[in-house]
Amino acid sequence: MIGRPVFMREILTHSRRPRTYIFQSIFLALLVIALIPLWPAGGSQSGADLASTARTIFEWGGYLQIVLLALLAPAITANAIIEEKASNTLDLLLLTGTGPFAIVIGKFISRLYVLLFLLFLTLPILFALLTLGGVSGTTILIQLCVLFGFAVFTAGLGIFLSTLLPRVTGALLTGYLLLACRRAG
Repeated sequence: MIGRPVFMREILTHSRRPRTYIFQSIFLALLVIALIPLWPAGGSQSGADLASTARTIFEWGGYLQIVLLALLAPAITANAIIEEKASNTLDLLLLTGTGPFAIVIGKFISRLYVLLFLLFLTLPILFALLTLGGVSGTTILIQLCVLFGFAVFTAGLGIFLSTLLPRVTGALLTGYLLLACRRAG
């Protein structure tokens, strides 16, 4: 696999950072805090009401996941190449025989993996909605595909900006600006 050594190094580095677990906790906490008040209480609702409530939770959860990905993806990806340049390890990576393409691909896949893991953490909520009815497995699969595509886009954008811009703050702010323009357009 192209970029495998860079991918493995990045994954090990991310797993040792407390920031990784803070992002995961914030992502899940915001989803739970936003969606729990919508969850039906008790069994006093009819089947149609439960299905309607499940659809509402599913829709709002999808919107919230897109917003959270748009907020977290630039923060996760903006420093990918910039930190290598700043610590003068990019030249060392190139000297090991790892080409520029392999470095970028390894960084991209590792950061995408982190974003996809965040989406994986939401699966229990999605499957709990299946028990209420109103949401089919196909609908959940379609939503996951859309979220996966958005994660690929945001990770690619962050890596691209990380290769072009000299500072993390510039890459981060440009990423947010471009995602806001994309959202508005």
